[in-house]
Amino acid sequence: MYENTDPLDDRYGSGTALLPPEGSENLRKAGKWGRFLGIVSMVSIGIGIILMLLFGGTAMTMAGMGGETGNPFAAVILPVILFYGIFFAIMLYLAYLLYNFGAQAMQAVDRGDQAAMTTSFASLGKLLKILGILTIIQLAFMALSVAIFLFSGAAALLG
Repeated sequence: MYENTDPLDDRYGSGTALLPPEGSENLRKAGKWGRFLGIVSMVSIGIGIILMLLFGGTAMTMAGMGGETGNPFAAVILPVILFYGIFFAIMLYLAYLLYNFGAQAMQAVDRGDQAAMTTSFASLGKLLKILGILTIIQLAFMALSVAIFLFSGAAALLG
């Protein structure tokens, strides 16, 4: 009935005892690079958002300077701004997940925090899942474009 004689807290405060030293060092390196790439990505996306708002606002203002009927360019620029806004929001979330993975992985190695390790791998899992979904969407669009090219080529050949 009581075959296991280890106390319940035998691994408490043991650091990264579940990882060998090479694994801890590799996780720390991955954490440093993940945190660095997350920060650089968030800054770059922030600059892109600022430029989108500046140039998009300028384009909307100039498009509204048409005659009484307005400029048809205004009808085109707003969906483009919305598309890039959604794109930047998705990329900002991905950069945050990468940063969170890096920061939590380094904390897990430095402090031996199992909760931080779990959080870091959860962030990495979300990041890879979203990237996988985006890759499937990209492949679907590529297959659709190849099918359209083949169909339009066959239609042009037939007449």
